[in-house]
Amino acid sequence: MLDKINYRSLVTSFGIGVAISCSFQLQLTESIEVKSFLMVAFAGGGIGFLIGAIAEIITAFLPVSLAKPKTYFLISGGIGLGLTIIVLMLSKLMLKESMDVDMFRTIVLIAVSIVAVANVLDFKHYKKANNHLEAYKRELAK
Repeated sequence: MLDKINYRSLVTSFGIGVAISCSFQLQLTESIEVKSFLMVAFAGGGIGFLIGAIAEIITAFLPVSLAKPKTYFLISGGIGLGLTIIVLMLSKLMLKESMDVDMFRTIVLIAVSIVAVANVLDFKHYKKANNHLEAYKRELAK
Protein backbone atom coordinates (compact mmCIF):
# COMPACT_ATOMS: atom_id res chain seq x y z
CA MET A 1 0.00 0.00 0.00
CA LEU A 2 2.80 2.45 0.84
CA ASP A 3 4.21 2.07 -2.66
CA LYS A 4 1.01 3.65 -4.04
CA ILE A 5 1.32 6.81 -1.94
CA ASN A 6 2.45 9.93 -3.79
CA TYR A 7 4.91 11.53 -1.36
CA ARG A 8 5.18 14.67 -3.49
CA SER A 9 1.48 15.16 -2.85
CA LEU A 10 2.12 15.13 0.91
CA VAL A 11 4.64 17.94 0.59
CA THR A 12 2.19 19.85 -1.60
CA SER A 13 -0.52 19.34 1.02
CA PHE A 14 1.80 20.85 3.63
CA GLY A 15 2.31 23.89 1.39
CA ILE A 16 -1.43 24.23 0.80
CA GLY A 17 -2.01 24.10 4.56
CA VAL A 18 0.54 26.88 5.07
CA ALA A 19 -1.10 28.98 2.36
CA ILE A 20 -4.57 28.51 3.82
CA SER A 21 -3.47 29.31 7.38
CA CYS A 22 -1.61 32.41 6.21
CA SER A 23 -4.65 33.63 4.30
CA PHE A 24 -6.82 33.05 7.40
CA GLN A 25 -4.46 35.03 9.57
CA LEU A 26 -4.36 37.91 7.12
CA GLN A 27 -8.17 37.81 6.88
CA LEU A 28 -8.89 37.55 10.62
CA THR A 29 -6.33 39.72 12.39
CA GLU A 30 -5.32 43.32 12.11
CA SER A 31 -1.90 43.11 13.75
CA ILE A 32 0.22 40.02 13.30
CA GLU A 33 3.23 39.05 15.39
CA VAL A 34 5.84 37.23 13.34
CA LYS A 35 6.37 34.47 15.90
CA SER A 36 2.69 33.58 16.24
CA PHE A 37 2.18 33.99 12.48
CA LEU A 38 4.89 31.40 11.79
CA MET A 39 3.58 29.04 14.47
CA VAL A 40 0.07 29.12 13.04
CA ALA A 41 1.42 28.79 9.50
CA PHE A 42 3.35 25.64 10.42
CA ALA A 43 0.37 24.28 12.36
CA GLY A 44 -1.74 24.82 9.26
CA GLY A 45 0.92 23.07 7.23
CA GLY A 46 0.76 20.13 9.62
CA ILE A 47 -3.01 19.97 9.26
CA GLY A 48 -2.63 20.14 5.48
CA PHE A 49 -0.07 17.34 5.65
CA LEU A 50 -2.50 15.19 7.67
CA ILE A 51 -5.32 15.89 5.23
CA GLY A 52 -3.02 14.96 2.35
CA ALA A 53 -1.90 11.79 4.12
CA ILE A 54 -5.49 10.71 4.78
CA ALA A 55 -6.45 11.45 1.17
CA GLU A 56 -3.44 9.49 -0.14
CA ILE A 57 -4.18 6.51 2.12
CA ILE A 58 -7.82 6.45 1.02
CA THR A 59 -6.88 6.67 -2.66
CA ALA A 60 -4.27 3.92 -2.17
CA PHE A 61 -7.15 1.59 -1.32
CA LEU A 62 -9.02 2.39 -4.54
CA PRO A 63 -9.46 -0.55 -6.90
CA VAL A 64 -7.30 -0.76 -10.00
CA SER A 65 -10.39 -0.36 -12.19
CA LEU A 66 -10.47 3.31 -11.10
CA ALA A 67 -6.83 3.84 -12.05
CA LYS A 68 -7.59 6.26 -14.88
CA PRO A 69 -5.86 9.60 -14.20
CA LYS A 70 -8.99 11.75 -14.47
CA THR A 71 -10.89 9.48 -12.08
CA TYR A 72 -8.00 9.36 -9.63
CA PHE A 73 -7.55 13.13 -9.60
CA LEU A 74 -11.30 13.69 -9.28
CA ILE A 75 -11.60 11.30 -6.34
CA SER A 76 -8.41 12.56 -4.70
CA GLY A 77 -9.48 16.19 -5.13
CA GLY A 78 -12.95 15.42 -3.76
CA ILE A 79 -11.46 13.73 -0.72
CA GLY A 80 -9.11 16.69 -0.15
CA LEU A 81 -11.94 19.21 -0.49
CA GLY A 82 -14.21 17.18 1.78
CA LEU A 83 -11.55 16.82 4.47
CA THR A 84 -10.71 20.52 4.23
CA ILE A 85 -14.35 21.47 4.77
CA ILE A 86 -14.61 19.08 7.74
CA VAL A 87 -11.49 20.60 9.32
CA LEU A 88 -12.86 24.12 8.77
CA MET A 89 -16.18 23.18 10.35
CA LEU A 90 -14.40 21.66 13.34
CA SER A 91 -12.20 24.74 13.72
CA LYS A 92 -15.32 26.93 13.67
CA LEU A 93 -16.80 24.84 16.47
CA MET A 94 -13.56 25.10 18.48
CA LEU A 95 -13.27 28.89 18.21
CA LYS A 96 -14.09 30.54 21.50
CA GLU A 97 -15.14 33.75 19.82
CA SER A 98 -18.17 33.61 17.62
CA MET A 99 -17.50 34.34 13.98
CA ASP A 100 -20.17 35.88 11.80
CA VAL A 101 -21.52 33.73 8.99
CA ASP A 102 -20.25 36.00 6.20
CA MET A 103 -16.68 35.88 7.53
CA PHE A 104 -16.84 32.10 7.84
CA ARG A 105 -18.22 31.76 4.30
CA THR A 106 -15.35 33.91 3.03
CA ILE A 107 -12.81 31.71 4.82
CA VAL A 108 -14.37 28.51 3.48
CA LEU A 109 -14.46 29.99 -0.03
CA ILE A 110 -10.78 30.96 0.16
CA ALA A 111 -9.72 27.54 1.49
CA VAL A 112 -11.79 25.57 -1.00
CA SER A 113 -10.52 27.77 -3.82
CA ILE A 114 -6.90 27.19 -2.81
CA VAL A 115 -7.42 23.42 -2.61
CA ALA A 116 -9.32 23.30 -5.91
CA VAL A 117 -6.72 25.36 -7.76
CA ALA A 118 -3.94 23.20 -6.33
CA ASN A 119 -5.72 20.05 -7.52
CA VAL A 120 -6.22 21.47 -11.01
CA LEU A 121 -2.57 22.55 -11.18
CA ASP A 122 -1.49 19.09 -9.99
CA PHE A 123 -3.55 17.48 -12.76
CA LYS A 124 -2.12 19.89 -15.36
CA HIS A 125 1.39 19.05 -14.16
CA TYR A 126 0.62 15.35 -14.49
CA LYS A 127 -0.73 15.81 -18.04
CA LYS A 128 2.35 17.81 -19.07
CA ALA A 129 4.71 15.18 -17.66
CA ASN A 130 2.69 12.42 -19.31
CA ASN A 131 2.83 14.22 -22.68
CA HIS A 132 6.61 14.54 -22.37
CA LEU A 133 6.85 10.84 -21.57
CA GLU A 134 4.73 9.90 -24.58
CA ALA A 135 6.87 12.10 -26.85
CA TYR A 136 10.01 10.46 -25.46
CA LYS A 137 8.54 7.00 -26.11
CA ARG A 138 7.77 7.98 -29.71
CA GLU A 139 11.35 9.21 -30.16
CA LEU A 140 12.72 5.93 -28.86
CA ALA A 141 10.44 3.93 -31.16
CA LYS A 142 11.87 5.65 -34.29
